[in-house]
Amino acid sequence: MAAAQAPAEFRPLLDRLIAWADDLNRRGLVRLATYRGKNQITTLLPRLRGDDAGLATVYLEPKNAYIQLWPTVFKRRAPGSIAEVTSELGTEMKPHQRIFQVSDGLLSALTAAYEEAAGRQAPPK
Repeated sequence: MAAAQAPAEFRPLLDRLIAWADDLNRRGLVRLATYRGKNQITTLLPRLRGDDAGLATVYLEPKNAYIQLWPTVFKRRAPGSIAEVTSELGTEMKPHQRIFQVSDGLLSALTAAYEEAAGRQAPPK
């Protein structure tokens, strides 16, 4: 609902991120939760099953859309995926880092990280 009401320039990114999170959910890798705060920030939380944390969070603010990654969760649940995600980012993962440009390669690396965290082997590339 919030994505449908988002400014037009954010919709393509939001549509891709929602489709990605829905796919993770369909595959049983995450359980999805959403939250809308008083400050009009909506979050989509693809949380790991059996954990109250996720590797990534999608944010929709009134004037921005982006993802944030959670390095401590990567270290705990998907350490083998850190190098690939970092390579796709082109920089080290940092707490609270806002990522506005989300490539298909980054989404693929994040999918593999969620597979690792779920104890499933990533599909061959």
